[in-house]
Amino acid sequence: MAVQRKVIDPRGDIVISLRRETAHERKRRKKVASRQSAFGDAQDRSQNLGPATEPFELVVSSKVLCLISPVFEALLTGPFRESEEFANASNRGRRETNRPSAVGSIIGGPTASNGASDESIEASDESSAGTTDSLYTLDLPEDDPEAMTTLLNIAHFRPASGLPGGLAKKDSTDDCGTVVLEKVAVLCDKYQCLSILGVVGQHWAQIAYDKLRAKYLDPYLQEAKEKGHGRQDPRLDAYVINCSRLLVFCVVADLPDTFAALCSDVVDHHVGPITTLVSQSEQATGMKRLMDDTTPANMLQHALLPRTLAGMIYTPEGLCVPVPSFRELSY
Repeated sequence: MAVQRKVIDPRGDIVISLRRETAHERKRRKKVASRQSAFGDAQDRSQNLGPATEPFELVVSSKVLCLISPVFEALLTGPFRESEEFANASNRGRRETNRPSAVGSIIGGPTASNGASDESIEASDESSAGTTDSLYTLDLPEDDPEAMTTLLNIAHFRPASGLPGGLAKKDSTDDCGTVVLEKVAVLCDKYQCLSILGVVGQHWAQIAYDKLRAKYLDPYLQEAKEKGHGRQDPRLDAYVINCSRLLVFCVVADLPDTFAALCSDVVDHHVGPITTLVSQSEQATGMKRLMDDTTPANMLQHALLPRTLAGMIYTPEGLCVPVPSFRELSY
C-alpha cells in the first residue's frame, strides 16, 4: 500500500507517521450508519470493503515540535529510545547530504522556497516524498491525522492550510467543524501545547458557533415563531451536542466568553436532565441506567471538561446560574 505523505515543512527533518481512515472504511461506516438508522440494528464487518486504515505521514520540523510542546521536546531530546534514533538519523542525513557551493546557491542561484506560496508547497508534496525517505519517523498511530495536520500547520505558520475541516465557507458538514476542534483540543492537552491555540482559537470557535446557529438553531427558532413547535426537535439535539463538543475546545483554548455563551445555549435548548450521573440508590440496587455518549448530558462529562460543570451551570430548580471563571472550576 502506497504511503500518503504531506510535506508541511519542505526542509523538515522528521516524519510523523499516523493512521487515517480509508475511503473504503468511510463508505462502509456510512453504509452501516444508514442501516442502523433504518433498521435499528448494527451490521457486522463481514462485508468490509477493504482495510480500515492506511498510513499517512507528515514531514515537519523537529525544532518547531520542540518549541511548541515539552512532550515532543522530551521525546526528541530526552533520555529515550526515540531521541537516540532521531539523533542517529539526523547525523546520518547530514553526512549523506551533498552540500552545494555557497556562491552558487546563495549569490548566483535561486533561493529555496523563499516567498513560495502554500500552493507551490502543496504541489511539492508528492515530488518531495522521494527525498525524505532517510528522515527519522516518529510513529503516533493513536493520534487523529486531521487534527494533527491542523495543529502542525498552525505550528509551522501555515494558517491558510490549517483551517479545520467544516469551518471553511464552502464546507457543509453536520458537525460544522466541532468534531475536529474537539480532537485538536485533545491533542493540545496531550502534548501540552495549549498556547498555540491563542493565535487562532477565538477565530475558529466563533466560526463554528456562528455556523452551528445558522444551520440548526436559527431555522428552528424562526419556524417556532411562525408555526409553533415543541422542544422535541432533532435540530435542537444536533445543536446541543455540537455545542458540547465546542465547549471542550473553549476550555482548552481559554475562551471564557464563548464558553459562557455555549453554556447558556446548552441549558436553554437541551431536553431532559443536564446530567445522567447514576444516583447512589441506583448503585445500591444494581439498577444502573444506560449511558449514551451521544446525549448532551453525557457530553458534559468529557474528560477535558470540569467535573463540576453540569452542577454549576444548572441548579436543581432548572435555573441557569452565572457561568464561573475557569479558576473556580474543579477538574
